[in-house]
Amino acid sequence: MGLMRIQTIIAAAFALIAPVQAADSHFERWADLAGDWRGELAYLDYSSGERQAIGMAAVMEVTPDNGFVISRARYTDPGFDVFILTVSTIDAETGAYRESYHRGGNIETFEYTLKSADADNSGWVYVFEDESVDDDRPALIRRTFSLQVDTYRQVKEVDFLDDAKDGDFLFRNEVVLTRSDENVSFEDFRRQD
Repeated sequence: MGLMRIQTIIAAAFALIAPVQAADSHFERWADLAGDWRGELAYLDYSSGERQAIGMAAVMEVTPDNGFVISRARYTDPGFDVFILTVSTIDAETGAYRESYHRGGNIETFEYTLKSADADNSGWVYVFEDESVDDDRPALIRRTFSLQVDTYRQVKEVDFLDDAKDGDFLFRNEVVLTRSDENVSFEDFRRQD
């Protein structure tokens, strides 16, 4: 086998391996979320049109197979206590974000297409989109996740598809959490009557 043929085979092998390694690094970055977090959840109340904010705590851990991040979060919505379990991953081949969302005995699953991913020494930003339904209307949903040093931010925006405002994303909700040095106690966020 000639040297040129060997170089071609090696180049082809690296071309196949490189995208997988790059995609795997997406989950490696995602795994940086492991730990205890405190902060708040802000959301748009569709009935009043006003932004509301409530305290939130979360514990995130990576599964032993390095395949998923499990998040247990709790906040006190006005009038009731909310517990959420989320299992998420970033697909190694496509970069898609997959999420299983558990709340109040219900399970919803979501998959979003990767639109952009940026990372540097201080952190990373991922943007995902998917056509779905929000407020009983067809919508393009945009989810932006970022980790900058010890601040994690998650933003959901919607572009309703049944109006003439194409590309006009509206704020839906935002989570801003800071890494906590102490173990998060969900009792801190229970409603006290």
